Amino acid sequence: MKHTKKNINTYSKRNAQRERSKKELLKIVEEIGVGTSGTKFKFTNESSSSRDKKSYNAIGIFSEAQGGFGFVKVEGRERDIFIPEHAIGDAVDGDTVAVVYKKFRSHEGDERTEGRITEIVEIGRKTVIGTVESDVIRFHKRRMTALYLIPDDGKLKRRIEIRDAAGAKDGDKVMAKLIRGSSFYTLTCDVVSSFGKADTKDANYLSILAECDIDTEFSDEELR
Repeated sequence: MKHTKKNINTYSKRNAQRERSKKELLKIVEEIGVGTSGTKFKFTNESSSSRDKKSYNAIGIFSEAQGGFGFVKVEGRERDIFIPEHAIGDAVDGDTVAVVYKKFRSHEGDERTEGRITEIVEIGRKTVIGTVESDVIRFHKRRMTALYLIPDDGKLKRRIEIRDAAGAKDGDKVMAKLIRGSSFYTLTCDVVSSFGKADTKDANYLSILAECDIDTEFSDEELR
């Protein structure tokens, strides 16, 4: 009996310590505006009234964050809507998007939101400049080489799968057209211009001109 009581007391202490740790972690997550459904853990003591069961719809501007997730800024709303990484789809920074979201309250009583992008209403960015990078992938037990674009713009945090390289190779600096709707989980692009190796001065010079939409070719009349 004494041995059983000791085991129960030990278990109770460990369980209480674990719950305290979970609460501290939840508080940190909520402070950065992330809903608990976007994390890998779940709390059994969470009040059912803390999360609104109703869904809401809104349209706003999407901005991508360093960690792969993002936020949608809706005009008239004080706080942005948090979008976890798996709910971004093929939207990129600057797009006007439709989002469905839910509301919940933190332990401090602050209102939080979490949603997913359902549609790109207006494309904010049609092309992107970056460096081609190759990667070996496995497909049905076969090893294949895939090409990806690493954007120069720090606001674009994801590497983009290249569908048509147009002759560009690993290490080239290129401009590519973003392809929307080809896959909701993978952002793809087609190369439209190649500037040469990314580590050369000429390639970077030409890519900056292209990014700023500065013409480098002129007609005879314009030259005269």
